[in-house]
Amino acid sequence: FGWITLGWTVFIAENILLSHNKEFLVANFGDHMYHYGYTALSVMACTSTVYGYMKYGRKCGPKIHSHSWWNIESKPFRYTAFSLQTIGLVGLCQEFKSPLQFKTVHDL
Repeated sequence: FGWITLGWTVFIAENILLSHNKEFLVANFGDHMYHYGYTALSVMACTSTVYGYMKYGRKCGPKIHSHSWWNIESKPFRYTAFSLQTIGLVGLCQEFKSPLQFKTVHDL
């Protein structure tokens, strides 16, 4: 679990350090380079976490048993999955220009 822990630790540290020092970094390196650095560090940290999970973490940890309501064929599971996917799709639609966007007070 070293790779997974390393990835999460670097990801959290990177977010804390870069967020708290944003003004200093932007002033010295520019906004464009700040975002490049932030993105590069985030990708490396997340890649490390995914690599650790794929290589060492699969089939470890708690298991979801079919005797509970988490059974994929159960109605509560399907309703929960449908609800979460719908909420995610609505959120995604808000990110892009589309006719499905909610109007705000400033848009009126």
